[in-house]
Amino acid sequence: MFYERFLPPSDGSLVDEVAGDVTATSVFIVVWYLTYRRLFIAVETEKTLAWIMTLASAVVGLALCVGHVREAIRTDFAYDAVMGNDRDSRRIAVFFVTYFAWDMVLGQLHFPSQFGLLSGYFHHGFFGFGLLAALYWEYTKAFVVCLPAELSTLPLGLGHCHKALRNDILFGVVFFAVRIVYIGVVVWKLLVVRPFSWVFLAGLVPWVMHWYWFSAWFKKYAPGRRKKPKTA
Repeated sequence: MFYERFLPPSDGSLVDEVAGDVTATSVFIVVWYLTYRRLFIAVETEKTLAWIMTLASAVVGLALCVGHVREAIRTDFAYDAVMGNDRDSRRIAVFFVTYFAWDMVLGQLHFPSQFGLLSGYFHHGFFGFGLLAALYWEYTKAFVVCLPAELSTLPLGLGHCHKALRNDILFGVVFFAVRIVYIGVVVWKLLVVRPFSWVFLAGLVPWVMHWYWFSAWFKKYAPGRRKKPKTA
């Protein structure tokens, strides 16, 4: 990874590895949050501050998952491509665990109204503990190949931070493509390579939730479903 040159020498232990990744992630998140807030936000609200953090996870997740996703697709999601772990997938997992912790801290300090029970505490707790389990049992690759789902976060996050960029139709189309279709394929492949394992179930639960959220979007934006303005 590009930030390795800024880290102290490692003795090769897992504890030292994780400590370095947590440090690098923390520095990145603080710099991202303060810089984006100062330079790119015209009208500051708790909602825009919350979405600055969400954009950070989406940008990093998408940037770092490319190699693993390419290998998974090339091998038709073979066992070695979606199970087990390697140094890069562990880094990504640690990044997200650290991000969840920082998001909860900054959420309480700067945007408490936006840090809800489902999208905040439950989401971060579910994925945070899931990633810790993946690190312990060495299944971090399965998480990384799911990160293209973050592609739908980009139009949504940019739209909340910059009103001129908001496009709810684009968001819905991308959401369906990556969080329903792509993640559905990944969940199926996980079922094939590791039938009814906790890794498969950890992918299935968010996929079901994605259907729920997409149905809400569909009811609001699908052709013919928008409410017509009342005439006098």
